[in-house]
Amino acid sequence: MAFDFVSYIGQQVEQQQPQLLASQAKAERKQFVTHLLAFQVAELISAQKKNADAVYAQIQNQDVEPLSTRTYSHIQNEEKAQQYFAPIQPELQSTNHDIAQIFLQELQHLDQSASLGQSGIAELINGQQHWLQVHADAWFWDSIGQPENKRAEDIEAEQAVDSQQVMKEFSQMINQNAQHNAHPTDYDHAHQNANQTVELAPATQASKVYLFLNPLIALAIIIFIYKVLF
Repeated sequence: MAFDFVSYIGQQVEQQQPQLLASQAKAERKQFVTHLLAFQVAELISAQKKNADAVYAQIQNQDVEPLSTRTYSHIQNEEKAQQYFAPIQPELQSTNHDIAQIFLQELQHLDQSASLGQSGIAELINGQQHWLQVHADAWFWDSIGQPENKRAEDIEAEQAVDSQQVMKEFSQMINQNAQHNAHPTDYDHAHQNANQTVELAPATQASKVYLFLNPLIALAIIIFIYKVLF
């Protein structure tokens, strides 16, 4: 398994560019840097699948613009990413560029010092997929269209929220049905006292329909909750 290059680059950013996002608290600054790196790593992984030679050439030539531009464009066009980076929006483009520059510099330095070559660099970059799962929040995987790569605990947390919402909606539906069934009965009872000739057959038929539908609705909800949880 490749070592945690994501954390290493984060440390290098902190050392080489301590002024980046200086207005943010240390913990928030670290998370913003980590997730910008996550987008850049994901971009390189995707680009390597299409053309590994081009990615390696960008590293050797220190061509920062393609990586910086594509990453920034993705963030600007994806709702969850926009929301996450909203607090640093004025600084986002320049910060993203500076991080991309350090990222490519460190890749080149490692390539030269360890004689990794193109195949070694490709293996290192692809190996960061695991570390992204360790460091990146659940929304990140939705943002890049890979929800299957979320951490297990993130998936369980989302399912718990979904099941709570389902139960809430189920409870509301049952209450509404109960109220709906009660109203025709009260209405018919009041009018029966006033006029014994009023026909009660339609109300009785409606009541039978609801008695038949309610168990089916409840069963469908229970099956849905089971699928969400298991």
